[in-house]
Amino acid sequence: MPKRECQILDMSEPQAKKGLLYQAAEAEGLHYFCLEPYFPKRSLSQNAYWFAVVIPILSQHLREGTGDSSWTNDAAHEFSKMLWLPAKTRKLPDGSEITTPTSSTELSTKEFSTLTDEAILWLGEQGIAVPSPDQYFDTHKRKDYARKNGDTE
Repeated sequence: MPKRECQILDMSEPQAKKGLLYQAAEAEGLHYFCLEPYFPKRSLSQNAYWFAVVIPILSQHLREGTGDSSWTNDAAHEFSKMLWLPAKTRKLPDGSEITTPTSSTELSTKEFSTLTDEAILWLGEQGIAVPSPDQYFDTHKRKDYARKNGDTE
């Protein structure tokens, strides 16, 4: 398939729609046309919540549930990718193929939310509660404020 030129357009703007229709009307010959929703890459706040809240709780549960101290945060993150993300087939120089988990850095905000939700649901099924982002970040803001102002909890 030929290399695609993509544009991100806000289709709620009438000018964007008109521009797209104008380009289509002016085009001649064969063209590859694809219109799909745009989701930005995972956000910094999603990433922070994942690695500060979800992954430590997951790794602790795996360590305690198995008695295996090798369940580090990194191992729990790899486990989550293998369990809840689609695998990718990659070719090697010798022509053979291997299957690897998708990198979480490649996920959109929507896909990353799904990954986070899957992990929280799985932990919930095992009786493990995970604080919501609001609960977690509100608590830490209060702690930071108290620490900066010399208060003790």
